[in-house]
Amino acid sequence: MRRMRDLIMLPIIDPNTGERLGWVKDIIFNQTTNRVTGIIFEKDTFLKPQLLKIPRDDIASFGKESVTLVKLSPQEIVGTCWSQKVGSKVYNDDGDIKGTIGDIYVDNLVQTIVGYEISDG
Repeated sequence: MRRMRDLIMLPIIDPNTGERLGWVKDIIFNQTTNRVTGIIFEKDTFLKPQLLKIPRDDIASFGKESVTLVKLSPQEIVGTCWSQKVGSKVYNDDGDIKGTIGDIYVDNLVQTIVGYEISDG
């Protein structure tokens, strides 16, 4: 099990050249299916930062120190971003605030959401 927070800022590497392409800016997931659908990565550039959305199927692996891609084919990805969800309030059935989302946990392959870290109110 891994925390999404630990995946943010990982460098993205081209496995064919070993070249660093950029870094993970955010993770996109589908709240209905609890599946990771892709990442937003900031491409290394000298000029204006370039944000690209990469589908999960184009990612070979999420290692402890880097992310490697199968291919680089940016496309539009629908879903919720980790950065939008963290800090959201969590309510019980009576409408009382139980806390806020501190982080989101995914399986080791970074494919499925397995839980949420909820902090006190």
